Amino acid sequence: SSTGDLGATLLSVTSGVTVGSATTSMDLYVTGNAAAGVHNLGSKSSSFAIDMSVGNNFNFTIGGNITLNNPTNTQPGQSGTIKILQDGTGSRTLAFGGAWSFVDGTAPTISAGAGTTSVLLYYVVDSSEIVTSSMLGVS
Repeated sequence: SSTGDLGATLLSVTSGVTVGSATTSMDLYVTGNAAAGVHNLGSKSSSFAIDMSVGNNFNFTIGGNITLNNPTNTQPGQSGTIKILQDGTGSRTLAFGGAWSFVDGTAPTISAGAGTTSVLLYYVVDSSEIVTSSMLGVS
């Protein structure tokens, strides 16, 4: 454990960083850009759940009619994006587990055309409620 001002030094960590602890809290301020990686989940042709412990932003290709089950390992306050690409066939459908919440309680119908993109924006309230909005037909 060490402390100090890193100035303009690039900090590279391979095993993780902890800011604060169970008994203290700190604010983290970033000057300049900050970005979270995007985790490619590959092609999905059957129902699955996203493990949210690996990141905040995800993408996958939908290769069959599937259900996006309730995610695992959520953290209250976690937010991010899920990019969904229709495969070359298109017309695949996406249903959602019960924890996904939408405006007026209505889940979106993702863009159906072959190669089209839909994006979900989400905010985790708790493991039983993920508030979600959608951007459809993104190009």
